[in-house]
Amino acid sequence: MKFTDLIEKRNALVTKLTEVINEPKKEERKLSTTEDSEVLKLQTELDALDVEIEQKRNINNIDTNKTNKQMDKFNDLIVRSGDRIENMHVRALTLANTIDNVTVAGDISSVGYEPFYKQMGVQILPNLTTSIKLPFVNGIIAGKAAQGARVDNGTTLATVDLKPARFTLTETIGKELLAVGNEQALQAYLFEMVKGVDKAITKEIFDVLIAGATATATLVNYTNANMDTLTATVDGDVTILFPRAEFYKAKAVKVDTGSGIFLASKTSSFAGNMWDGTPIFYSALFAPTAANTIVAADLKHVTVGEFNGDYEILYDYTSKAPEGQVIITVVKEAGVVLRNTLACKKSLVS
Repeated sequence: MKFTDLIEKRNALVTKLTEVINEPKKEERKLSTTEDSEVLKLQTELDALDVEIEQKRNINNIDTNKTNKQMDKFNDLIVRSGDRIENMHVRALTLANTIDNVTVAGDISSVGYEPFYKQMGVQILPNLTTSIKLPFVNGIIAGKAAQGARVDNGTTLATVDLKPARFTLTETIGKELLAVGNEQALQAYLFEMVKGVDKAITKEIFDVLIAGATATATLVNYTNANMDTLTATVDGDVTILFPRAEFYKAKAVKVDTGSGIFLASKTSSFAGNMWDGTPIFYSALFAPTAANTIVAADLKHVTVGEFNGDYEILYDYTSKAPEGQVIITVVKEAGVVLRNTLACKKSLVS
Protein backbone atom coordinates (compact mmCIF):
# COMPACT_ATOMS: atom_id res chain seq x y z
CA MET A 1 0.00 0.00 0.00
CA LYS A 2 1.27 3.48 -0.88
CA PHE A 3 2.31 5.83 1.88
CA THR A 4 -0.49 8.26 1.01
CA ASP A 5 -3.03 5.42 1.06
CA LEU A 6 -1.84 4.46 4.55
CA ILE A 7 -2.32 8.07 5.67
CA GLU A 8 -5.85 8.13 4.23
CA LYS A 9 -6.67 4.85 5.94
CA ARG A 10 -5.39 6.24 9.22
CA ASN A 11 -7.51 9.38 8.78
CA ALA A 12 -10.60 7.22 8.29
CA LEU A 13 -9.83 5.28 11.49
CA VAL A 14 -9.32 8.48 13.46
CA THR A 15 -12.60 9.87 12.16
CA LYS A 16 -14.48 6.69 13.11
CA LEU A 17 -12.86 6.58 16.55
CA THR A 18 -13.78 10.21 17.17
CA GLU A 19 -17.41 9.57 16.17
CA VAL A 20 -17.71 6.60 18.53
CA ILE A 21 -16.25 8.58 21.45
CA ASN A 22 -18.21 11.78 20.81
CA GLU A 23 -21.66 10.18 20.50
CA PRO A 24 -21.96 9.35 24.22
CA LYS A 25 -20.63 12.83 25.06
CA LYS A 26 -23.44 14.42 23.05
CA GLU A 27 -25.96 12.24 24.88
CA GLU A 28 -24.24 12.91 28.24
CA ARG A 29 -23.71 9.27 29.05
CA LYS A 30 -20.91 6.76 29.42
CA LEU A 31 -19.70 4.45 26.67
CA SER A 32 -21.81 1.33 26.29
CA THR A 33 -20.20 -2.11 26.37
CA THR A 34 -20.46 -2.31 22.57
CA GLU A 35 -18.97 1.16 22.13
CA ASP A 36 -16.16 0.39 24.56
CA SER A 37 -15.26 -2.71 22.54
CA GLU A 38 -15.41 -0.71 19.32
CA VAL A 39 -13.03 1.90 20.75
CA LEU A 40 -10.57 -0.80 21.80
CA LYS A 41 -10.75 -2.43 18.36
CA LEU A 42 -10.21 0.86 16.49
CA GLN A 43 -7.33 1.86 18.75
CA THR A 44 -5.64 -1.50 18.15
CA GLU A 45 -6.01 -1.06 14.38
CA LEU A 46 -4.68 2.48 14.66
CA ASP A 47 -1.60 1.38 16.63
CA ALA A 48 -0.83 -1.33 14.06
CA LEU A 49 -1.27 1.13 11.21
CA ASP A 50 1.09 3.63 12.88
CA VAL A 51 3.79 0.95 12.94
CA GLU A 52 3.23 0.25 9.24
CA ILE A 53 3.36 3.95 8.40
CA GLU A 54 6.63 4.36 10.28
CA GLN A 55 8.11 1.37 8.45
CA LYS A 56 7.03 2.79 5.11
CA ARG A 57 8.51 6.17 6.05
CA ASN A 58 11.86 4.56 6.80
CA ILE A 59 11.80 2.56 3.57
CA ASN A 60 11.22 5.71 1.58
CA ASN A 61 14.05 7.46 3.44
CA ILE A 62 11.73 10.30 4.25
CA ASP A 63 13.62 11.13 7.44
CA THR A 64 17.15 10.66 6.12
CA ASN A 65 18.27 14.23 6.67
CA LYS A 66 15.92 16.50 8.61
CA THR A 67 18.19 19.52 8.49
CA ASN A 68 18.46 19.80 4.71
CA LYS A 69 15.19 18.09 3.81
CA GLN A 70 13.50 19.18 0.57
CA MET A 71 9.72 19.09 0.96
CA ASP A 72 9.15 17.68 -2.54
CA LYS A 73 6.45 15.29 -1.26
CA PHE A 74 4.69 17.94 0.81
CA ASN A 75 1.36 17.50 -0.95
CA ASP A 76 1.48 13.70 -0.52
CA LEU A 77 2.29 13.80 3.18
CA ILE A 78 0.64 16.78 4.80
CA VAL A 79 -2.36 16.02 6.96
CA ARG A 80 -4.52 18.68 8.57
CA SER A 81 -7.44 17.95 10.89
CA GLY A 82 -7.72 14.43 9.52
CA ASP A 83 -8.01 15.51 5.88
CA ARG A 84 -5.45 15.24 3.10
CA ILE A 85 -4.79 18.45 1.24
CA GLU A 86 -5.71 17.73 -2.37
CA ASN A 87 -4.51 19.52 -5.51
CA MET A 88 -1.70 21.31 -3.71
CA HIS A 89 1.48 21.68 -5.72
CA VAL A 90 4.63 22.77 -3.90
CA ARG A 91 8.14 23.41 -5.21
CA ALA A 92 10.84 23.48 -2.55
CA LEU A 93 14.06 25.41 -3.07
CA THR A 94 17.12 25.82 -0.86
CA LEU A 95 18.81 29.19 -1.28
CA ALA A 96 22.54 29.69 -1.15
CA ASN A 97 22.29 33.26 0.09
CA THR A 98 19.87 35.76 1.55
CA ILE A 99 16.24 35.86 0.42
CA ASP A 100 15.40 39.14 -1.27
CA ASN A 101 12.12 40.92 -1.91
CA VAL A 102 9.89 39.19 0.65
CA THR A 103 7.35 40.47 3.15
CA VAL A 104 7.88 39.54 6.77
CA ALA A 105 4.84 37.96 8.38
CA GLY A 106 2.91 40.64 10.19
CA ASP A 107 -0.73 41.68 10.27
CA ILE A 108 -2.11 38.70 8.36
CA SER A 109 -2.24 35.85 10.83
CA SER A 110 -1.71 32.23 9.81
CA VAL A 111 -4.00 31.11 12.61
CA GLY A 112 -7.77 31.46 12.38
CA TYR A 113 -10.27 30.78 9.64
CA GLU A 114 -9.60 28.26 6.94
CA PRO A 115 -8.83 29.98 3.61
CA PHE A 116 -12.09 30.37 1.76
CA TYR A 117 -11.62 32.50 -1.37
CA LYS A 118 -12.12 29.41 -3.54
CA GLN A 119 -15.54 28.94 -1.94
CA MET A 120 -16.72 32.49 -2.60
CA GLY A 121 -17.87 31.99 -6.19
CA VAL A 122 -15.12 34.08 -7.79
CA GLN A 123 -13.68 33.01 -11.13
CA ILE A 124 -10.41 31.07 -10.73
CA LEU A 125 -7.88 30.86 -13.58
CA PRO A 126 -5.20 28.35 -12.52
CA ASN A 127 -1.76 27.60 -13.96
CA LEU A 128 -1.25 30.92 -15.74
CA THR A 129 2.26 31.61 -16.99
CA THR A 130 2.04 35.29 -17.95
CA SER A 131 -0.19 38.35 -17.66
CA ILE A 132 -3.41 38.20 -19.67
CA LYS A 133 -6.05 40.69 -20.77
CA LEU A 134 -9.66 40.09 -19.76
CA PRO A 135 -12.79 41.85 -21.05
CA PHE A 136 -13.84 44.70 -18.79
CA VAL A 137 -17.63 44.98 -18.90
CA ASN A 138 -19.28 48.31 -18.17
CA GLY A 139 -22.91 48.29 -19.20
CA ILE A 140 -22.48 47.30 -22.86
CA ILE A 141 -25.86 46.76 -24.53
CA ALA A 142 -26.47 45.62 -28.09
CA GLY A 143 -28.23 47.95 -30.51
CA LYS A 144 -31.32 47.17 -32.58
CA ALA A 145 -31.53 47.95 -36.28
CA ALA A 146 -33.70 47.17 -39.26
CA GLN A 147 -32.46 44.70 -41.87
CA GLY A 148 -29.48 46.09 -43.76
CA ALA A 149 -28.97 49.01 -41.38
CA ARG A 150 -25.86 49.42 -39.26
CA VAL A 151 -25.83 50.26 -35.57
CA ASP A 152 -22.60 50.62 -33.61
CA ASN A 153 -22.32 49.94 -29.92
CA GLY A 154 -22.76 53.00 -27.80
CA THR A 155 -19.73 51.95 -25.73
CA THR A 156 -16.55 50.05 -26.51
CA LEU A 157 -15.54 46.79 -24.86
CA ALA A 158 -12.45 47.51 -22.78
CA THR A 159 -9.91 45.16 -21.19
CA VAL A 160 -8.25 44.81 -17.81
CA ASP A 161 -4.81 43.29 -17.18
CA LEU A 162 -4.56 40.30 -14.86
CA LYS A 163 -0.99 40.49 -13.57
CA PRO A 164 0.86 38.31 -11.05
CA ALA A 165 1.86 39.63 -7.65
CA ARG A 166 3.94 37.76 -5.09
CA PHE A 167 1.99 36.91 -1.96
CA THR A 168 4.64 35.89 0.55
CA LEU A 169 4.88 34.88 4.19
CA THR A 170 8.24 34.57 5.93
CA GLU A 171 9.03 33.01 9.29
CA THR A 172 12.28 32.18 11.10
CA ILE A 173 12.48 28.86 12.94
CA GLY A 174 15.16 27.02 14.85
CA LYS A 175 16.93 24.17 13.11
CA GLU A 176 15.66 21.99 15.93
CA LEU A 177 12.24 21.80 14.26
CA LEU A 178 13.91 20.40 11.15
CA ALA A 179 15.81 17.82 13.14
CA VAL A 180 13.38 16.58 15.78
CA GLY A 181 12.38 13.56 13.71
CA ASN A 182 8.74 14.59 13.41
CA GLU A 183 8.10 15.63 9.84
CA GLN A 184 4.38 15.97 10.43
CA ALA A 185 5.07 18.79 12.91
CA LEU A 186 7.03 20.69 10.27
CA GLN A 187 4.39 20.06 7.64
CA ALA A 188 1.65 21.38 9.92
CA TYR A 189 3.78 24.47 10.51
CA LEU A 190 4.27 24.97 6.78
CA PHE A 191 0.58 24.50 6.11
CA GLU A 192 -0.25 27.27 8.57
CA MET A 193 2.02 29.47 6.44
CA VAL A 194 0.20 28.34 3.28
CA LYS A 195 -3.09 29.30 4.96
CA GLY A 196 -1.65 32.73 5.71
CA VAL A 197 -0.78 33.26 2.06
CA ASP A 198 -4.28 32.23 0.98
CA LYS A 199 -5.76 34.66 3.47
CA ALA A 200 -3.77 37.46 1.88
CA ILE A 201 -5.45 36.64 -1.44
CA THR A 202 -8.86 36.61 0.24
CA LYS A 203 -8.10 40.05 1.66
CA GLU A 204 -7.00 41.21 -1.80
CA ILE A 205 -10.42 40.24 -3.23
CA PHE A 206 -12.17 42.49 -0.74
CA ASP A 207 -9.69 45.33 -1.28
CA VAL A 208 -10.19 45.14 -5.07
CA LEU A 209 -13.96 45.29 -4.59
CA ILE A 210 -13.66 48.26 -2.24
CA ALA A 211 -11.47 50.07 -4.78
CA GLY A 212 -13.78 49.33 -7.74
CA ALA A 213 -17.20 49.62 -6.15
CA THR A 214 -19.35 52.70 -6.51
CA ALA A 215 -20.35 54.17 -3.17
CA THR A 216 -24.04 54.44 -2.41
CA ALA A 217 -25.70 56.61 0.22
CA THR A 218 -24.81 55.83 3.82
CA LEU A 219 -27.24 53.35 5.36
CA VAL A 220 -28.72 54.33 8.71
CA ASN A 221 -28.43 51.15 10.76
CA TYR A 222 -29.04 47.59 9.56
CA THR A 223 -32.63 47.11 8.44
CA ASN A 224 -34.26 44.95 5.81
CA ALA A 225 -35.23 48.03 3.78
CA ASN A 226 -31.69 49.44 3.89
CA MET A 227 -30.14 46.16 2.78
CA ASP A 228 -32.63 45.96 -0.09
CA THR A 229 -31.64 49.49 -1.07
CA LEU A 230 -28.01 48.42 -1.35
CA THR A 231 -28.50 45.07 -3.10
CA ALA A 232 -30.99 46.53 -5.59
CA THR A 233 -28.18 48.65 -7.08
CA VAL A 234 -26.04 45.62 -7.99
CA ASP A 235 -26.20 44.25 -11.53
CA GLY A 236 -26.16 40.48 -10.93
CA ASP A 237 -26.57 37.78 -8.29
CA VAL A 238 -25.73 39.48 -5.02
CA THR A 239 -23.41 38.31 -2.26
CA ILE A 240 -22.77 40.58 0.71
CA LEU A 241 -19.30 40.89 2.25
CA PHE A 242 -19.14 42.07 5.86
CA PRO A 243 -16.22 42.94 8.11
CA ARG A 244 -16.60 40.50 10.98
CA ALA A 245 -17.84 43.03 13.55
CA GLU A 246 -20.41 44.41 11.10
CA PHE A 247 -21.80 40.95 10.39
CA TYR A 248 -22.51 40.38 14.06
CA LYS A 249 -24.30 43.73 14.23
CA ALA A 250 -26.59 42.65 11.38
CA LYS A 251 -27.03 39.23 12.94
CA ALA A 252 -28.53 40.81 16.06
CA VAL A 253 -31.22 42.76 14.16
CA LYS A 254 -34.78 41.40 13.87
CA VAL A 255 -36.52 41.77 10.51
CA ASP A 256 -39.71 42.88 12.22
CA THR A 257 -41.36 42.87 15.63
CA GLY A 258 -43.52 39.79 15.18
CA SER A 259 -41.85 37.00 13.23
CA GLY A 260 -38.76 36.50 15.37
CA ILE A 261 -36.64 36.28 12.20
CA PHE A 262 -33.23 37.91 12.31
CA LEU A 263 -31.71 39.89 9.45
CA ALA A 264 -28.65 37.61 9.11
CA SER A 265 -27.60 34.16 10.27
CA LYS A 266 -24.32 32.25 10.21
CA THR A 267 -23.73 28.87 8.62
CA SER A 268 -19.98 28.63 9.34
CA SER A 269 -17.12 30.64 10.79
CA PHE A 270 -16.96 32.74 7.63
CA ALA A 271 -20.29 32.34 5.81
CA GLY A 272 -23.99 32.90 6.34
CA ASN A 273 -27.20 34.12 4.76
CA MET A 274 -29.52 37.07 4.90
CA TRP A 275 -33.04 36.20 5.99
CA ASP A 276 -34.13 36.10 2.32
CA GLY A 277 -31.33 33.69 1.34
CA THR A 278 -28.79 36.20 0.00
CA PRO A 279 -25.33 34.68 0.61
CA ILE A 280 -22.97 36.33 3.10
CA PHE A 281 -19.22 36.09 3.66
CA TYR A 282 -17.66 37.76 6.67
CA SER A 283 -14.12 37.97 7.99
CA ALA A 284 -11.71 40.07 10.00
CA LEU A 285 -9.71 40.13 6.74
CA PHE A 286 -12.39 42.41 5.27
CA ALA A 287 -11.10 45.52 6.99
CA PRO A 288 -11.44 48.70 4.92
CA THR A 289 -10.23 52.07 6.17
CA ALA A 290 -13.79 52.81 7.21
CA ALA A 291 -14.42 49.66 9.22
CA ASN A 292 -18.21 49.92 8.90
CA THR A 293 -18.13 49.60 5.09
CA ILE A 294 -19.94 46.63 3.53
CA VAL A 295 -19.88 45.45 -0.08
CA ALA A 296 -22.65 43.93 -2.20
CA ALA A 297 -21.32 42.23 -5.33
CA ASP A 298 -21.80 39.58 -7.97
CA LEU A 299 -18.59 37.72 -7.22
CA LYS A 300 -18.42 35.85 -10.52
CA HIS A 301 -17.21 39.16 -11.98
CA VAL A 302 -14.06 38.89 -9.85
CA THR A 303 -11.21 36.89 -11.39
CA VAL A 304 -8.35 35.38 -9.41
CA GLY A 305 -5.39 34.27 -11.50
CA GLU A 306 -2.94 31.71 -10.09
CA PHE A 307 0.48 31.83 -11.76
CA ASN A 308 3.30 29.28 -12.04
CA GLY A 309 1.66 26.48 -10.11
CA ASP A 310 0.42 26.82 -6.56
CA TYR A 311 3.09 27.41 -3.92
CA GLU A 312 6.83 27.71 -3.59
CA ILE A 313 8.67 27.08 -0.32
CA LEU A 314 12.10 28.67 0.06
CA TYR A 315 14.62 27.57 2.70
CA ASP A 316 17.41 29.98 3.61
CA TYR A 317 20.00 28.20 5.78
CA THR A 318 22.73 30.84 5.55
CA SER A 319 21.35 34.25 6.57
CA LYS A 320 20.89 33.27 10.22
CA ALA A 321 23.19 30.28 10.41
CA PRO A 322 25.16 31.74 13.37
CA GLU A 323 21.93 31.78 15.39
CA GLY A 324 21.08 28.21 14.38
CA GLN A 325 17.98 29.39 12.55
CA VAL A 326 16.40 28.82 9.13
CA ILE A 327 14.32 31.38 7.24
CA ILE A 328 11.34 29.78 5.51
CA THR A 329 9.28 31.69 2.95
CA VAL A 330 6.05 30.52 1.32
CA VAL A 331 5.29 32.23 -1.99
CA LYS A 332 2.23 32.19 -4.22
CA GLU A 333 1.98 34.28 -7.37
CA ALA A 334 -1.56 35.48 -7.96
CA GLY A 335 -3.57 38.42 -9.23
CA VAL A 336 -7.08 39.71 -8.59
CA VAL A 337 -9.15 41.93 -10.92
CA LEU A 338 -12.72 43.19 -11.07
CA ARG A 339 -14.28 42.83 -14.53
CA ASN A 340 -17.51 44.74 -14.06
CA THR A 341 -17.80 47.87 -11.95
CA LEU A 342 -21.60 47.70 -12.15
CA ALA A 343 -21.47 44.36 -10.35
CA CYS A 344 -20.40 45.80 -6.99
CA LYS A 345 -21.56 48.55 -4.66
CA LYS A 346 -20.34 49.63 -1.25
CA SER A 347 -21.89 51.57 1.55
CA LEU A 348 -21.08 52.88 4.98
CA VAL A 349 -23.45 51.83 7.74
CA SER A 350 -23.81 54.43 10.42
